[in-house]
Amino acid sequence: MFSSDEDWNSNSEPVIVLSHSLWVRRFNSDPGVVGETVRINGHQFTVLGVARQDFVGTEPQVPDFWAPLTTQPQMTPANDELHDRGSFWLQVIARIKPGVSLAGAQARGTVEQSWGFFTNGRKPKRVVKALPWLKVNSK
Repeated sequence: MFSSDEDWNSNSEPVIVLSHSLWVRRFNSDPGVVGETVRINGHQFTVLGVARQDFVGTEPQVPDFWAPLTTQPQMTPANDELHDRGSFWLQVIARIKPGVSLAGAQARGTVEQSWGFFTNGRKPKRVVKALPWLKVNSK
């Protein structure tokens, strides 16, 4: 949903993607909102786009918008959850590189190596496993 520069660069301009529902409710389906700024918790965010109506994300309740991880301090300024190793707020979901099996990813430690990025190389407090979630059939 976000480019690596938008997602991992805390110095980049804060951006969001609106849910289709919020776009209809709050912005009257106006396509002109893309590129405009909106205020969230006193911070300006540029609207990158609007999610498709059938896109619901990964949670049971569809949020009103999606924002990069690095905007967490603007979203919840009272909590530094990005640096709190004991926090349970983040679930990481990723795709395995084409041609790599689930067992292969686990055996090579790909998941643990990726987790090291989030923990600055320190041993995580949680077990990290590669698990199947959804199979996508391409035509």
